Amino acid sequence: MPGADEKSVDRVLLGTLLVVFGATSVAWHVDPLVRALALLGVLLPKARKSAHFWLGIVSLLAFGIWGQWYSVDNHMYLLGYVCLLCWRAVSSEGESGIQKNASGLLALVMALAVLWKLLSPDYLSGAFFEQTLLLDPRFTPLASGVCQLSLGALESNAEVVREASAAFDGAAYQVPLHSNSCIPALGTAMAVWTILIEGALAVLFGAYRLEVLRGKWKTLRNASLAAFIATTYPVAPVVGFGWLLSVLGFAQCESDEKKWKTLFMVLFAAIAAFELDWYRILFGL
Repeated sequence: MPGADEKSVDRVLLGTLLVVFGATSVAWHVDPLVRALALLGVLLPKARKSAHFWLGIVSLLAFGIWGQWYSVDNHMYLLGYVCLLCWRAVSSEGESGIQKNASGLLALVMALAVLWKLLSPDYLSGAFFEQTLLLDPRFTPLASGVCQLSLGALESNAEVVREASAAFDGAAYQVPLHSNSCIPALGTAMAVWTILIEGALAVLFGAYRLEVLRGKWKTLRNASLAAFIATTYPVAPVVGFGWLLSVLGFAQCESDEKKWKTLFMVLFAAIAAFELDWYRILFGL
């Protein structure tokens, strides 16, 4: 497996720092320090090529996550591991290890994601996405545009849940929500697609990491990851996670896969735009 060139490694470091600066959310007393270090690394190339610099970021993230481990977003754990990958790249492993570590991390992340979903009854039944479609405003374009559920019905669902949450004060409750036959069908389809694509990614990147995936078949890993990012984050704009997958996608590319590297950079830039509520912007709703 050819090693990454120095310019590519620097782009991985820079991309990771942009994620640290834009998506860090661990603890109020840690976030400003981490962001300040990230900004320093973005502005000073020599800083981001220092092992001590990355050790400082990893230590701060670990400290923040340790104090809030029960409430920290999942992508913050992944961010910590990616920063650890960067530390190893500039300290002991240099350019040769970054591809293998990135592909191995992608395989592990996807395998664990699939395992969690398979162990979750609500996810397997489609109930998770059904509730998400009815209540999460990020999924309004799908619920309204695909399933033709009116915006008024979705706003009513949100209001009912707000009132019930206040009335029951944290206790479990059930309330009727506006829906139609398309919502549960779409929820099940989304659950199945997510498990299939994440499972495929786990297998493809695991095989690539073990150097079993050879020849033209190697292209499948890049195409599948790009498809996952392009179909997931316009719908569920979790910017931090999408950015990290784009960075890892770029990092695991071989030196002759320049088109795929360019595509992952484009996806990295596009993910921030995915966070905008285009449905309301375009249709004035």
